[in-house]
Amino acid sequence: MTLWVVRAGKYGEQENFALENNVVVVGWNDVPDLSTIKDEDELRQYLIKKYPDEKQRTVGIWKSQLWTFSRQFKKDDIVALPLKTRSAIAFGRIIDDYRYVPDAPLGGRHQRPVEWIEKNFARSKLDSDLRYSFGAARTVFSISRDKAENRINTLLKGPTTDQQAGDEGEDAASPDIDVQ
Repeated sequence: MTLWVVRAGKYGEQENFALENNVVVVGWNDVPDLSTIKDEDELRQYLIKKYPDEKQRTVGIWKSQLWTFSRQFKKDDIVALPLKTRSAIAFGRIIDDYRYVPDAPLGGRHQRPVEWIEKNFARSKLDSDLRYSFGAARTVFSISRDKAENRINTLLKGPTTDQQAGDEGEDAASPDIDVQ
């Protein structure tokens, strides 16, 4: 299982669409159905032709993100949607393959269906290293350091009975800091 992060627009423009339609989406409105592209080199060549003024490095990053989104996500992978409109993150599980929906709104045509587990998970519930990881600048990426997948899975399942009834100790007195 992989923990993926997908952003829904620079300013969160597609957050509501994603949450309401049980999908994660990426923009690139000028890019056609990615399932028709046979390999990464073909996608790179398309992007170079479509965006001739972009730097090679930028095109490479875009190619990597689009290819990852369309080909590398697997069913049951966890996906995080950091919300720009509030200090929260939505978490879901990938439930189906990539699809291109030409009549979807701009910014929502490239989709991965998800089952939302939590639509309003407070960032303050995350350890600081995870909060920082979710702040990376890319649109699509994975987080794997320090067993991030397992830690998020545990948080989403909630505290065990022992944790609820047990020692609150020092951690309970430490306030969470919300770093965005």
